[in-house]
Amino acid sequence: MKKHSHRWETSSLCGDTAGFSCRCGARENRKMTKSEHRQAKAYLADTWKHASKVNSLYHAVRSLLSSEDGNWKLKGYAAICKMDKFVKKHPAILEFGVDDSCATSSSVYIIPHCMAGDFSSVSLLYIPQCSGEDPIFLHMYPENISDVIKVLQSAKRAGQAVKHLPDAGISFPKFGFKPKG
Repeated sequence: MKKHSHRWETSSLCGDTAGFSCRCGARENRKMTKSEHRQAKAYLADTWKHASKVNSLYHAVRSLLSSEDGNWKLKGYAAICKMDKFVKKHPAILEFGVDDSCATSSSVYIIPHCMAGDFSSVSLLYIPQCSGEDPIFLHMYPENISDVIKVLQSAKRAGQAVKHLPDAGISFPKFGFKPKG
């Protein structure tokens, strides 16, 4: 059996630490040398010159939902409605629904980041509808996106493989609510 030879690529820079990843999924972090630290600092300085363009959709969403002090001015259903209108004007942002901790429909928005016209990463914005929690941003690079896709596919296969789960004996009460119309 042939031994795998890692092809390390720099995947993150934080303080004096560099993160590396291989296509096989292996990851490692280590402290940068002085020379690497200088190179990283120069790279980041150049990158941040263009950050406002790279992150323009993210910053537009952030300013739409939060106040100048960084706190969320909109939460829950009001934030979801505002985002739904914003997404109609910005079709690059994608949306899908999930249930929050109150078992109500909440929304996740995928906001792309591009650098020099090329895709670089995404931010995910999760807005719970009824739990009263603040919206949450997550940031994902291409390798993170691939990992999430693999895990979700595995979870789907595992769920489909389960033939029978014991009945919890819980049923939803009949409230008599009817949709309008």
